[in-house]
Amino acid sequence: MKIVITGGTGFLGRHLSTYFLSLGHEMILIKRSDLTEGADRISKLIKSTDVLINLAGSPVIKRWTASNKKEILGSRLNTTNLLVETISRLNGPERPSVFLSASAIGIYDSFKIHTETSTDYDNNFLSIVCQQWEKCLDPLLNLDVGFQFQYPDITSAIQAVMQKKQ
Repeated sequence: MKIVITGGTGFLGRHLSTYFLSLGHEMILIKRSDLTEGADRISKLIKSTDVLINLAGSPVIKRWTASNKKEILGSRLNTTNLLVETISRLNGPERPSVFLSASAIGIYDSFKIHTETSTDYDNNFLSIVCQQWEKCLDPLLNLDVGFQFQYPDITSAIQAVMQKKQ
């Protein structure tokens, strides 16, 4: 299976890449330099891929100064918008079969028990980032691309996708 990851050099991305390589899958890591080259470059990397995993984003483990907040939000929105734009340009069979996009459990308020279908979001910075990040994927609803938001357990979701493919 061909798997493409943005954010592949980050904490989760490194572990997923190692894991998928150990299973014999083809791995392609989209680097920051690829992202700055734009949709034409990205289309070459994701064309006809089985799974596209979006983990890109500036780390949130730092002081949330105004400039850091701008970087945290912008890094997620810009990358995701570019991926969605690129997927939209590809013809049906060239599009990734599945697009998994990371998010965070911080999207939810801390007063209830939540599932992925919950809509009781918090109104703090991290929740607002996640809401805007997930909203970027709305254009995929009109395309033949399966996509899913993932919170803490992205590995299980990817394993489930792989089992369906086999």
